[in-house]
Amino acid sequence: MKLMLALAATAILAGPAAAVEFVVNGGFEAPPTTVGGYVQVLGGNSFPGWSALGADVLILDTNYSESGLVFNAQSGQASIDLTGAGNTSPADGITQTLVNGAGNYRISFFVGNAAPDGGNGSNYTLPSTVRLSIDGGPTQSFTNGVNTPFGINWQKFSFAFSTPGATTITFTNGTGNDNFLGLDNVSVTPVPEASTWAMLVLGFGLIGVASRRRKVAIAA
Repeated sequence: MKLMLALAATAILAGPAAAVEFVVNGGFEAPPTTVGGYVQVLGGNSFPGWSALGADVLILDTNYSESGLVFNAQSGQASIDLTGAGNTSPADGITQTLVNGAGNYRISFFVGNAAPDGGNGSNYTLPSTVRLSIDGGPTQSFTNGVNTPFGINWQKFSFAFSTPGATTITFTNGTGNDNFLGLDNVSVTPVPEASTWAMLVLGFGLIGVASRRRKVAIAA
């Protein structure tokens, strides 16, 4: 029993491996934007962590606005618009190859949808759909159709995947004739193996049993 308790205590103290973030510039804070402005990245060019696809993408400052509609970031100072300057191409997007090893991972990200408000509101009437591909595989579509008056509504999505090694993640424009598809706070972290969780559950259970036995012994 002492050996089992020692192993359980070790498992609890060690816990699951600390979450390691593999995405570089997942919040699109670089390059820095001017207050109320944006940075246009043409397809075929790169910016910290990412390469732009299609015609172009826009990195928007959280204070950028059009006739009363404010393109607020999910957090931080910036987000990215995968439709580029006026929904230039369904091939518009970004890609990044992560430096990670074989294993199970989870990618999470926020999709932004602009409300059809302000002087240019007719350009923002459709839901926002981002397409995600892992290592060039089949695309998965994630849609946010919720509106926040005169601003950007952000909805979080996640997707679990396995990989034999370094992983390429690609986001592209799946939105129809709409001029905004927001993306922000992209994150990829390891998913603990089932055996790790089993050890933790066993550890907590054994320590609970031992604690109850000590209380009974003291009472006796």
